[in-house]
Amino acid sequence: MPPALALIGVGSNVGASTHVPAALATLLGRHGVLHVSSVVETAPVGMTDGSGRFWNLALALPVDPGSDMKGMQAALHALERDAGRDRDAPGQSWKARPLDLDLLFVVEDGAVPSDALPREPWIRPLVLELLQHLNIDCPDATDPPALAISLEVAGRALGPGAATHTLDPA
Repeated sequence: MPPALALIGVGSNVGASTHVPAALATLLGRHGVLHVSSVVETAPVGMTDGSGRFWNLALALPVDPGSDMKGMQAALHALERDAGRDRDAPGQSWKARPLDLDLLFVVEDGAVPSDALPREPWIRPLVLELLQHLNIDCPDATDPPALAISLEVAGRALGPGAATHTLDPA
């Protein structure tokens, strides 16, 4: 049985050039494979603290079918804490953040759960681009986002388009 894929939304608007590559390198080290969408810069929609622009991307990680997604989300929140985010701070949902990692949904047997695609305009096109890259049937497939950012993670160039990266065991 092929592995399931956990789809994760990633964002940062505080030290993004440090926090995003560090989180991706950690996840690549833990999972051995990282499927990554384009990385784009977007306006801070709904933010109340004068926040700067966000780096956003979607990624997919292999997980065992039926695995504990609460454990996956807890691990993602631990990475956020390590980057300096306090999810318990008052109004945190609408304030700047060094790292935001949200488990969006899990693809099992190549099927996207019905109504799982995010509606937010800053992440939806990235998720669709990644699903298309992974050859996962999705009726709303889209062209890659324009103005993608390039960044280096563990000695690899990421971001200009969707790609799969594997950890070299050597």
